[in-house]
Amino acid sequence: MQIVSNKYKIFLVENSIFIRNKLMELLPELGFEIVGMAGSSKYAFKYIAETRPEVVMLDMHLPDISTEEAIRGLLSINPNLAIVLMGPLSDLKEVMHHMQRGASDYIPKPLIDNQVEYVLRKYEFSHGIRPVSKIETIAQIYSIFLNDILEQSPRDRKSTRLN
Repeated sequence: MQIVSNKYKIFLVENSIFIRNKLMELLPELGFEIVGMAGSSKYAFKYIAETRPEVVMLDMHLPDISTEEAIRGLLSINPNLAIVLMGPLSDLKEVMHHMQRGASDYIPKPLIDNQVEYVLRKYEFSHGIRPVSKIETIAQIYSIFLNDILEQSPRDRKSTRLN
């Protein structure tokens, strides 16, 4: 079942046509709305100001601007904007630097569909946009199990222990 939200908007800033095409295919399949994309910062800032996305997926290696300048520019448009960086794992030290300056999250390249979905679902759930209709992760299963145990009386907990 695909759940599309009219409220939850994503803008892509990625210079690789291959990655843009991959995300343009993947994100709608996952139920996300892509409100725009750009291959450089030249048009990105203007379109982001017009479309007002909640999340910007940002390539860390744009040809016309540094990542730090891009983050600063994006946050000047919307201080509450979630900025998800995309870049190679070898840039982890750089990623941490940018996270301290306002980036919200990171997805390593090459992109893996499950990682993209996991990161974006965090923002979706935190905004209360997508209703939980099924158990989607092992973590949710454990969370449900632990909540059930905590709601029981101490005497009932003893009988719930795993052997």
